[in-house]
Amino acid sequence: MNKKAKEILKTLQICGYRDSELTANLLQLVDPSSVKKYLDELDTMILGGQIEPLVMLPYYEQDGITIYNADCRTVLDSFMPNQFDLCLTDYPYGVDIEYDGYEDSQQNLKQLIAETMPKILSVSKRTLVASGTENLFLYPKPSWILCWYVKAGAGVNKWGFTTWHPILAYGKDPYLENRLGSRADSIEHTETAEKNGHPCPKPLTTWKKVLLRGSVSTDDVILDPFMGSGTTLLAAKQLGRKAVGIELSQKYCDIAIKRLAQMEMF
Repeated sequence: MNKKAKEILKTLQICGYRDSELTANLLQLVDPSSVKKYLDELDTMILGGQIEPLVMLPYYEQDGITIYNADCRTVLDSFMPNQFDLCLTDYPYGVDIEYDGYEDSQQNLKQLIAETMPKILSVSKRTLVASGTENLFLYPKPSWILCWYVKAGAGVNKWGFTTWHPILAYGKDPYLENRLGSRADSIEHTETAEKNGHPCPKPLTTWKKVLLRGSVSTDDVILDPFMGSGTTLLAAKQLGRKAVGIELSQKYCDIAIKRLAQMEMF
């Protein structure tokens, strides 16, 4: 297969297409600008029932943990409504953090929220988003706002030291829903996150507490569409839950897989 055909094939796979004659057809394409036209033709074929959409192959899948190295805007469309018991995630923060392969501007964050939050809320029974304080109000109105707080402070804001991190909660409190009594809406944070090659990894012990605030059963399946270095997946695995992570950066996917492998050693 020539180089251009391989590039087009990768694009089509990311967009979610597969057909028995796809590879042969790609070999006839020599101009990458033909991709859009070809995708439009495939859409018509799918709607007509001539071919079926691809179920994207995972980048990693082992012991109940699945990772997709892809744009979550594509992968989210393949999930069923309420497929996940909890979505636990933190978006890029829109404050010019140097992520791998993503420009962390406020405008990009606005677009990302608009394009993904409706999908996330559709495929998840409940959602917890660590939004950061700077762009908190860009998100849809939550059912409630939880927080994890840092007594010693975690940065400076226009009114002094920032000692809390908001967690936007969507859906019903699982403890109240299952008649398990009320729980606090704040979680104390006392640890330092490990340095693992991601610019802002979450502290694992604290993140496990956040996950448990949104999940009451080991049968729960957890989703993290902005997986980063995989802390949600590690937390889920340590707590006996299945989890699916989606991450655009292959570098961060590899970091997550390495962390999961290291966990197996202990």
